[in-house]
Amino acid sequence: MNRPPSLQKITEQFYRREWQRRPSNGTRTGLQEFDDQLEIPTRALIDDELRDLRETRSALGRLGDCAAGSPEWLDLESLRAHIDLEEQGLTEILHWRTNPVDPVEVAVGSIFALLMRRQPSRPETAEAIRKRLVAIPSFLRASRDCIDDPIALWVVAARPAAQGGIEFLRAAIPPLAEQHPRLRTGLAQAADTAMAALRDYDSWLGTLQTRPLADDPAIGPRALETIVRVSHGLPYSLDEIDAIATREIDRIRAEMTESARTIDPDRSWTEILDRERQLFAAQPHDLLAEYRAATYGLRDRLVADGVLALPPDEICDVLSTPAFLRSVIPSAAYSSPGPLDAIQRGIYFVSDPPLSLPAAEYRANVGQHFGLESTCAHEAYPGHHVQLCWANHASTLARQMAHHIIFMEGWTLYCEQLMVELGYLATPLWRLDCLASQLWRAYRIRIDVGVHTRRMTVREAIDTLKRELGFTELRAETELNWYTQSPGTPMSYLLGKRETVTLREMYHARHPGTSLREFHSWLLRFGSVPQRWLHPFVDAAHDGAARATMVSF
Repeated sequence: MNRPPSLQKITEQFYRREWQRRPSNGTRTGLQEFDDQLEIPTRALIDDELRDLRETRSALGRLGDCAAGSPEWLDLESLRAHIDLEEQGLTEILHWRTNPVDPVEVAVGSIFALLMRRQPSRPETAEAIRKRLVAIPSFLRASRDCIDDPIALWVVAARPAAQGGIEFLRAAIPPLAEQHPRLRTGLAQAADTAMAALRDYDSWLGTLQTRPLADDPAIGPRALETIVRVSHGLPYSLDEIDAIATREIDRIRAEMTESARTIDPDRSWTEILDRERQLFAAQPHDLLAEYRAATYGLRDRLVADGVLALPPDEICDVLSTPAFLRSVIPSAAYSSPGPLDAIQRGIYFVSDPPLSLPAAEYRANVGQHFGLESTCAHEAYPGHHVQLCWANHASTLARQMAHHIIFMEGWTLYCEQLMVELGYLATPLWRLDCLASQLWRAYRIRIDVGVHTRRMTVREAIDTLKRELGFTELRAETELNWYTQSPGTPMSYLLGKRETVTLREMYHARHPGTSLREFHSWLLRFGSVPQRWLHPFVDAAHDGAARATMVSF
């Protein structure tokens, strides 16, 4: 009698099939064998994905249940959640039918990933890029065939993304071709073909704008409740989450009012931060250099002070955001290495505003970079870069591939607070700015729930960001572009920070005398899984008998 496959084997076979269907995902995971391929996202491919998800779920069901709090249970929960959320995306949320931004980001991003994460000087990298460029027209045509119910908001957002993709290829491919004389003509022709396809895609988007389009990006309460339960691991209803947002907004506002009095009793917190942003914007800046100095300064201090251990062989590069990503990155963002990347190199993007903007608009957008030190803590050290590189070192593929946003963004907002707690950002102004960052995330909860349950319109959400947080129209619109495209993500920041702080309190209560570094080392080695899933592991963290098993995490 044949023995049923193990959980490890099911996981490995499932992800292998996924990478074969979508080679761009294989590249992002770090597998070079997929670098010269690009999927053609037809409806047949989506049908195959659905069939695979359901068959894999059945295979997991035949394994039976694992004991809660065991490593196997955590792996099983991770794979089950991935399957459930992928199926929800394909059958209920349906962005493959409604969102024309995604195809541009995948197509152009597949080239960008090779330029950033491989060695462009190697002929095999250049040839892989050439092959992917050649495949972009077919990729975009197949995507267009699937998008039969586009959302108006995302059609508008997709046009600058497509135009930025053209600018990116026009700037990036000629220098690559110069390095490879034998491939020069082929690369130039492939780039021309890809840029023509992006121009055609942009023209198609223009024709869509002349037609009546759906204007509701909401996924609805039932779908959002599934994300809260499956992706975030939380037992809350949407009304309870909205109530958390209300309480947090009231609490943070009260703390900000008190903090503002210690800085300038004659001004409100909004006036103080507006003044500081204006003062910041009025000074000459080399924003990229300033971000780099803050990022690497934090890294050195965290290590010297023993706050946490850095992942092995990590590298973090701070780069200007490429044009094709600027419509979805208002100020800064981080791109992590894949779990199977040989070199664990993260990329920290900084959206320094273009000099071509009118002077007043330019200064307003420079002012949004005030508090960049806190942003660096969020994105790089000890934030996304440190956490995600540690997650890549998880001992099983199921947890290496887990990407629960509540853990990832909860960790980063916790890091912002940690910088104030440790005295790294110790002045009253820094504390006020940290509170403003938390207030922003509290409003994200309200907007996430409000927009996706249709209690709030997109216009109302944009006006809320402008009125309550002082955002520019451009920044608020950019925020809503991705809020609407990523349901459940905006709420994850502050909810996740609360969950992380709860875990820290539990850990130190159960294990008196342990250091902050010990807690961070324990926490970060699990991978990016919901904090609630880790509660059963807190008691065992320093158990003598459990020390050996914890190595497997």
